[in-house]
Amino acid sequence: MKKLIVIILALALILPVVSLADPDPIVGSWYVFYNASVFPETQSWMNNNDAGYWIYIFDESGDIYYYTMMRSGLVFTPQSGQIGKWIKKDNEYSISKLGYGEGFRAYFDGTDLFAQFGINSTFYRLRRMDAFDPYNDMKY
Repeated sequence: MKKLIVIILALALILPVVSLADPDPIVGSWYVFYNASVFPETQSWMNNNDAGYWIYIFDESGDIYYYTMMRSGLVFTPQSGQIGKWIKKDNEYSISKLGYGEGFRAYFDGTDLFAQFGINSTFYRLRRMDAFDPYNDMKY
């Protein structure tokens, strides 16, 4: 009986340690910012928008969500939703995109994430967004 209690206690101590494991490095929020005043030659293939951003959220469940805001003059166009799923296999990331299927990839180069979201083979450089810390990110 004592051995059974010791085993149960050992298992109870192991479970919290396993749950404290760090999430995969891809988990979190990533962004791309576009500004036609910096690269005016890109405006034609950005639907004549002046500026915009894309935020991609890779969550622990494997889902990928996005938020975008494009600006053309004084008109702002927001969009959001689920864009697809990600999976890590053998140290490589695969992305399936809703409406486009599987076969997209992602990889890290330093701290930046390069991911395919278009229908061609273009990789977009995504930069990590850190969460707002109300205790350290405000000065009085």
